[in-house]
Amino acid sequence: MKKTTQEQIIIQLLIEGWTNPIEAFKSAGTLKLSNRVGELRADFEIKDRWVQTTNRFGNRVRYKEYKIVKPTKKALAKYGL
Repeated sequence: MKKTTQEQIIIQLLIEGWTNPIEAFKSAGTLKLSNRVGELRADFEIKDRWVQTTNRFGNRVRYKEYKIVKPTKKALAKYGL
C-alpha cells in the first residue's frame, strides 16, 4: 500500500474548498501551509483570501485561507487529477 504524502493531502483539501492553517495542521501535520501553497502555485491556480476573527482572548486576528481554482495541464499530468 502506498502512503499518502503531505502534498497529496494538502492538494485534496484545497480542491475540496477553502483551507486554513489549522485544518492543514490537523489533516496533514504541516505548520507552514503558506509555504506548501507557494510550492503548488507552479502547478495550480490557487486563490487566497484574508479571514478576520476574534481569538479566545477577545483579540482580532487575521489569517489566510486558500483553495485551488483549477489545475493546470501540467498538474493534471503530474498528479493524475
